Amino acid sequence: MSRGIVLNEVFTPSTVATLTYVQRKKLENDLIKNIQMPGMQIVMYGHSGSGKTTMLTNVLNRFCYQSIKTSCMNTTTFESLIFDILDKLDIHISSENTYSKEITSTFKLGINDIFSDFKIQDTDTSKCIMKNVRAVPLQISINRIADILCKLGIIWVIEDFHKIDESEKIKLSQVMKIFMDKAAEHGLIKIICIGAVGTARELIQYDKELNNRVFELNVSLMEDDELLEIIDKGFKLMRIKIEDETVYKKILFYSNNLPAVCHQLCYNMCYSKNIQKPSLFRKKILTVNDFDCAVKENIKSTSDTFVRLYEKIDESELTSILQTILSLEKESFKQKDIKVNYKKDVSTFLDMLCSVEYGEVLRYNSRENFYNFSNPFFQAFLKQKFAIEKLRREEKKKRDQKMELKQSTEIDYLEFLIKSYERRNKEWESIKIRNMKYFKL
Repeated sequence: MSRGIVLNEVFTPSTVATLTYVQRKKLENDLIKNIQMPGMQIVMYGHSGSGKTTMLTNVLNRFCYQSIKTSCMNTTTFESLIFDILDKLDIHISSENTYSKEITSTFKLGINDIFSDFKIQDTDTSKCIMKNVRAVPLQISINRIADILCKLGIIWVIEDFHKIDESEKIKLSQVMKIFMDKAAEHGLIKIICIGAVGTARELIQYDKELNNRVFELNVSLMEDDELLEIIDKGFKLMRIKIEDETVYKKILFYSNNLPAVCHQLCYNMCYSKNIQKPSLFRKKILTVNDFDCAVKENIKSTSDTFVRLYEKIDESELTSILQTILSLEKESFKQKDIKVNYKKDVSTFLDMLCSVEYGEVLRYNSRENFYNFSNPFFQAFLKQKFAIEKLRREEKKKRDQKMELKQSTEIDYLEFLIKSYERRNKEWESIKIRNMKYFKL
């Protein structure tokens, strides 16, 4: 019996999405076409969290392509990549053949029977080991790896290739050249490199022969309707109903077009409400308050790098200008856009936000004369952080108003008591005077 759907299979901020995978047909068609094209190698690039690995994994699974994945780090060398793929291929070379046979033994008897050979048939079966030794030791080369991958029908996926050193990228470009040349013999032989924004041309520039033989696929951030499809699929699977349409708008805005952040916010909402699996009876309801809790949890678990950078920015006037930039709701903007909304001279502030000292929060495109956020994850963090700060200010304001009302009520009541006392005092004084007059009479 199936164990059923669970939350961490529906919303997957850190792993490949399957149940809530959203097809991006134009990008997928380009990817499939170039996988099937002999000799064509592929570079997929885009922002972290844009769904590159998820798209590739789902496409390979759908078309039953086998693949082996190797991941790069700052310390990764070309040799370590080779050893990694050999380790994952788990190739064993047979050097011994063992089989059973009947053995016929020839014995020479004693001195009297010299030169008299007798053949004795041994009816027992024994194992005879035949060793096949290569005349030349096996050489591990990229050509041999390419032959093995092709024979097994395996695509080599190299993740985060942008992290490796420039000298290692040169070697990697030469490997892609070998794989292209091998395509004439083998047909489908493929390397797919996955990298960050702005790294697609890095491999091609090291070897001019790669031009027109490497397909570059830019996996852009998701549109709102694509994110909405993730949310709808996930909530239907988890049997969740949204009380207010505002929740959808908030998830879309604070996801910042990143599917990974969208998954995280939806996961946090369900987890904070203790929804681990779909309800068998009535649908569970999520509210704006649940979303606010999800954002708070997301901010709490954010990396120290973002927190420290925000604290540094918060010490200056830069938070104000960042809020102004976010209020534009544009992917890129020009200085004049800020001047309309921000009355101060902003050129110095923009230069600071582009500097290494402030984490290169913004990137300036001198050719097009516009700015944009260099890291959409930090942009999403800022949106959520500012929203939480605003929520805290509003809550503080409500508490202050409540306190003021309470104090005002207490003052009014005190004044009422004082006035009542004074009125009664006057009444008593009046009675006292009347009584005195009466007794005198």
